[in-house]
Amino acid sequence: MIRVVIFDLGGVLVPWSNSVTYRFIEGEYGVPYKTAKRELEKRLPLVQRGLLSEKDWMADFFHSQNIEPLKGYEDIWGKTFEGSTYNTDAERVVRELKENGYKLAVLSNIEPSRAAYLRRHRLTNDFDEVIFSSEVGLRKPDRNAAEPNGTIFEYTLKRLRLPASECLYVDDENCLKGAEKAGISGILFKGPESLRKELAGYGLLNQPTAWTSISRG
Repeated sequence: MIRVVIFDLGGVLVPWSNSVTYRFIEGEYGVPYKTAKRELEKRLPLVQRGLLSEKDWMADFFHSQNIEPLKGYEDIWGKTFEGSTYNTDAERVVRELKENGYKLAVLSNIEPSRAAYLRRHRLTNDFDEVIFSSEVGLRKPDRNAAEPNGTIFEYTLKRLRLPASECLYVDDENCLKGAEKAGISGILFKGPESLRKELAGYGLLNQPTAWTSISRG
């Protein structure tokens, strides 16, 4: 019996894309979008595990491009995320699950500035557990070398104090495979309407009758 639904954030509940940041850098500094994306994502996993500060990460990137960054460069990653909010239809699904008595959790690969933004604006208040990679030192779908028998999914189960059979995980990427290796059933997110149907199939929500969708941007 499912007792908790675990949600990824980016691309599921919050329709953001790192492309906003890469385009900002291209416009402000003239670094081509593809170059910014390629170079920043090389070390992004370290930032998402809290092993590299955003300031050092951004400084190293600009220096690699022979650019002296403008004042406030260390805040670029966080500033270009500001204004992010929940997809209204996905948020409705979350609240209905909560009203139906299910426990809710967030599990997200996210950098410190963006995690702080979400907490500051209380965008995680509907969830019983919030697990951000940069705060726990683990990242989807990596296996932490310091804890060879533990992944962030196994860590999440410990936090929830529930067996994998009682958990359901919603994500839009290949991290579902990592969840399944930990014994957690997964739903591939294809949009709020599809999610509602999937959850109804598990008996967690009523079968949808009518749906008004909004653009995810």
